[in-house]
Amino acid sequence: MSKKIKKIVCFGGGTALPKAVLADLKEYPYEISTTASMLESGGSSGQLRVDFKSLSWGDLRRHLLALSEAPQWKKKIFQFRVGREI
Repeated sequence: MSKKIKKIVCFGGGTALPKAVLADLKEYPYEISTTASMLESGGSSGQLRVDFKSLSWGDLRRHLLALSEAPQWKKKIFQFRVGREI
């Protein structure tokens, strides 16, 4: 008989969930799902939302990076904050 994998769903946004919860949970044999708001208005994601008339993807990006097994240098590429000079 195979062992059942526990499924965990995390709801939240900002920086706390990815750093404090998701990064630690990925070390265990859980199937992790997460939700992120696409309507934030702060930081560079908020500015991108205004400039490009699109949904914000900052929290989603943080969730994906927290669960990713990619090397740190690749994660840093996706953490680049877009400034007004671009």
